[in-house]
Amino acid sequence: MKKLLILLSIVLLFVVITGCKSAPPEQPVITETPEPTPEPTPHPTLPPTPSPEKPYYIEILPSLADKDYSINPYSFIHSFYSFIFYDFRLTALIPLEERQEIMKTVYDELLLGSQVNFIIKKYLGVDKLSLVFYVTSTRQGMICELKTNWDEGAGVLVPLDMPEEEWKQCVSIFYYIIDQKLIHKENMYSFHKEELYMKNMNYIALAHMFIFDEEKENDTRIEDLLNKIITRNPGNLPGFQAQQELVYYSLLHNQISGASEIIDKTSGRLDDPALADVKQEFMITGEEIEVLSFFE
Repeated sequence: MKKLLILLSIVLLFVVITGCKSAPPEQPVITETPEPTPEPTPHPTLPPTPSPEKPYYIEILPSLADKDYSINPYSFIHSFYSFIFYDFRLTALIPLEERQEIMKTVYDELLLGSQVNFIIKKYLGVDKLSLVFYVTSTRQGMICELKTNWDEGAGVLVPLDMPEEEWKQCVSIFYYIIDQKLIHKENMYSFHKEELYMKNMNYIALAHMFIFDEEKENDTRIEDLLNKIITRNPGNLPGFQAQQELVYYSLLHNQISGASEIIDKTSGRLDDPALADVKQEFMITGEEIEVLSFFE
């Protein structure tokens, strides 16, 4: 019996020892708290770059009545482009791209029978220059007029709120609208002038009158007349003047590629100081073609 008790004690001790080895004490689990993600540093918001303010604006006064007329685009451009931007020295103030938009806007709105006022905010650093376009009907027919508030004789700008009589001395220009062309009174056909030009052999002036007059029959005489002058005067002033007139004629008849070709061939041959006036005319006409392309 005593031996049995000793044996049982040994077995129990073995079981206790074995159990302790198979189940080690649990290790405490340490959970690390992650570092908070830092908020991104906001970049300072830059103010938008302001676009430069244009030195002009356009006012459109709508007409109450429709007008049944249209104007040849190049006739309109040729009549007003140089007058506005060169005579009033606005080329340095307004880039060519904006001149295109201005001419197109005035042309489109004027043909709707509106009065269009193109205003330079501060002309020559003094006051507003107003260039007012409108079309009206007179006893002599439809006219397209551009009035300004620039008194050339006095060299001053008439304030826009002055009575109409104060504008009488201001620079203005008007054209008759005949068969979609703008015809200046100085370019109206005159048999007396034709005889005088022929007598004095002033064939350039004769061709110019034929191009810009109201008589369609004269158009058939222009190209032959100008080509003869060009052939007989290669490289001379009359030859270049005749080519310039041929460009006008081509553009009035929508022959843009032909006109551009003449300008391209001629532009590199006008460095002679004696041809300075013709060179400037070719340069302005090149710009007029750029404006005309904006009309398409």
